[in-house]
Amino acid sequence: MATADSTDGPMIVDDLLVTRAPIGKMTWVEAVRGCPVAPKLDAGSIYSEPYLDGPDQTSRLPAPADSPWLELLKEYTWKLVEDSGGRYQIVQCLQRGPIGLISALLCHSEMCYAIDDDPVELRALMQACMETFIMVAKAQEAGMMIVTRAAPHCQP
Repeated sequence: MATADSTDGPMIVDDLLVTRAPIGKMTWVEAVRGCPVAPKLDAGSIYSEPYLDGPDQTSRLPAPADSPWLELLKEYTWKLVEDSGGRYQIVQCLQRGPIGLISALLCHSEMCYAIDDDPVELRALMQACMETFIMVAKAQEAGMMIVTRAAPHCQP
């Protein structure tokens, strides 16, 4: 069994695999979809601010594939994989699901009103958020696989 001092396999501390993820407090997916990032230095947290005024504004969402935030997330993830040298596992960033992303884009109360007031528009926004969630997860996974193949020391 590998331990925290071992270099010939995944690091294990007690019975747990050691993992690293892109900055856990960062609101990655929200930023990819256009939400302004709001660091709260006094609280040591990072939040996102609403980006849309209503669910009928789905067309205002920036294309996730063109987001500089997505590019930064992929670069950061790839760097983690390279730096791990196969000693520990790299996992995807913490992502809000589609409902959480809608709440971030609109604000929670606007999302709740939209359930009854604008169900058709909300459904379109839900679809866009679901596609973003999947795309961001796959982009990180693809980057991990590319780096792993290119760096033999990262092979499982």
